[in-house]
Amino acid sequence: MPLRSVLVSAILWVALAPATAETVNTPTCRQELADTWAKMQEMLARLKSAARADQSEKCETYRSHAAVVVKAREVFDRCKTGRDRVGDVAQMDGALDDVTSTIDRECNGGPRAATPQARAPDPGSGEMPAR
Repeated sequence: MPLRSVLVSAILWVALAPATAETVNTPTCRQELADTWAKMQEMLARLKSAARADQSEKCETYRSHAAVVVKAREVFDRCKTGRDRVGDVAQMDGALDDVTSTIDRECNGGPRAATPQARAPDPGSGEMPAR
């Protein structure tokens, strides 16, 4: 069930946001992390209600979810540090993969590249994304 997969990913990433142990301690990051948390909570509620929606509304919800995930990834990449940053960015990448697959399968008629684009560094490359 595709919606279940997206919901499970969403529930997992919503659990990440409140952690503040390894964050960049600036007013901007504090505000962006709080805003991200609120948007993630809102998106989770929208995803749950999408189960009863028609297909076009589900697809619009999935696309909105993808945009929220991309934004959250950017905020975590910029405002988190250490293991929190690595783990949270990886979780966002996984959530984006899940929702992109669902969009492709449910909304685009098969596998194609979906819009929002975000890429995590290859773990073995030693590459660090730009901040």
